[in-house]
Amino acid sequence: MCSWSRMPAPQRPRQHVVVLVILAATIAAVLPATADALLPEEERLADIRARIATVREEISAAKVTNRRDAVSYANAQRQLAVVMDALAAAEQAVQRQKAVVDEAEVRLDALQAREAQQRQVMAGRAVTLYKRGGMDSLTTVLGSDSTTDALRRSAYVDAVNRADTRSVQKVTSTQTAVDAQRAQLRIEQGSLERVVAEQRQVAAEAEDVRDDRAAALAASSSRVNTLQTRETHLESESRRVAALARRAERLAAASRARQAATSTATSGASTSTSTDATTAATDTTAASTDVGAGGWTWPAGGTVTSEFGYRWGRLHAGLDIGAPEGSPIWAARSGTVTYAGAMGGYGNIVLLDHGGGLSTAYAHQSAILVGVGASVSTGEQIGQVGSTGNSTGPHLHFETRIGGTPQNPRNYLP
Repeated sequence: MCSWSRMPAPQRPRQHVVVLVILAATIAAVLPATADALLPEEERLADIRARIATVREEISAAKVTNRRDAVSYANAQRQLAVVMDALAAAEQAVQRQKAVVDEAEVRLDALQAREAQQRQVMAGRAVTLYKRGGMDSLTTVLGSDSTTDALRRSAYVDAVNRADTRSVQKVTSTQTAVDAQRAQLRIEQGSLERVVAEQRQVAAEAEDVRDDRAAALAASSSRVNTLQTRETHLESESRRVAALARRAERLAAASRARQAATSTATSGASTSTSTDATTAATDTTAASTDVGAGGWTWPAGGTVTSEFGYRWGRLHAGLDIGAPEGSPIWAARSGTVTYAGAMGGYGNIVLLDHGGGLSTAYAHQSAILVGVGASVSTGEQIGQVGSTGNSTGPHLHFETRIGGTPQNPRNYLP
């Protein structure tokens, strides 16, 4: 609860000057009175702009990677096309070789048919000669009726023998040549089929390379899109924080104007009146008494579950204090509320300005109990522990920053 909301009512009538003093004290408590109240918004704005610059650098690097992945993917596509063309050519060569083998088979079948026919003729002639008692040259010549007939029969027998011999030799030679050609063709066909198998393996490997590079391209494209979305969100948050800074500046200007208007009336206030106002302000101090040097206290009761420092390659900018849902959250030091509401991964968060560029943050709250502009005292409850935003369970994420730069809270806490 805000300190100004618990201010005790006056117990007796006072002079007009006393009323003005109290009114001035109340206004000063509600509204930021100095330019220091603007610092948290300016710090946040600078921090967001730095994060935007970092994201833009990451986007530039991601685009370079994306372009490189696109070139690699295009090269893989071209290489795959070349391999597929070679595979198609090899398969066509195999088909042509099969056609040549088939033609050789047809020729061989024709030659084998002719050989079979020739052998049948020769076999028939042999049977006839056997029935006649043979057809050797001497028998044929002795059976002649005349010398002329004997000469004629002798020449006939020689011609038949020579013709038969040539026919058999021709068929045998042709068959041998065809067998050799067919064997050679089959060797060549086997070689071509091995080439086709190898080309298919190369094609499969080229497809795997192409698919891997396609996946890399998709991943880098997704990263570019993610970073661009983050940039858009940060720019939106930057505009929102800038608007908050302008609003805080207007409130501070109005506060200074009111203080200037009442300064003359309050200059003659008595010491007793000042003492009363001071007592009223003192009454707003919370019940927490565990205050260390420098006016600091722990913002929540519980165990520290995560320290300040780098984890998983990123800076954990504060302390995580584990506590049950709804447990009280206290102001670690007196200050002014400059932000109270939802903020991205922080969930429900309260920001306090302590002057001199020092600010604290209280994130993941389940309930916020203060409003912007409220002055709170050390140990005053400002909210309740929760698990809003990016949180794995109920806890308080507590940060301390100087000039927007995260500091280890243990350097300040008692």
